[in-house]
Amino acid sequence: NLYQILESGSAATTPVFNASHGQSFWQEFVSLVPECDGAPVDNTFDCLRAANIDTIVNAEQIVLASLPVGSGFVPVIDGEGGIIPNPPSAILTSGHFATLPFISGTNKDEGE
Repeated sequence: NLYQILESGSAATTPVFNASHGQSFWQEFVSLVPECDGAPVDNTFDCLRAANIDTIVNAEQIVLASLPVGSGFVPVIDGEGGIIPNPPSAILTSGHFATLPFISGTNKDEGE
């Protein structure tokens, strides 16, 4: 049996944007990871997989600190074959979604 546990809110609590929404955040993030210097803009996963976790975390902290709260890395509609191919409302209406039992929760003062 498959089950799902959602922590820190639920899938319904976050806005979904078009893929271009976070492109500038992503490019800034990748530019701050030394192992990705010279990587093709449209294929950065290989260099990130090889990168040191400390440089990845540092780059993420720098980018997120420069953005308004909630405007950083969020789910995006990534088209046919993607993780979120259409707006969630269309996916729900079409009946094309997983029917897994789940637990959802949040923590008081999380991250402090």
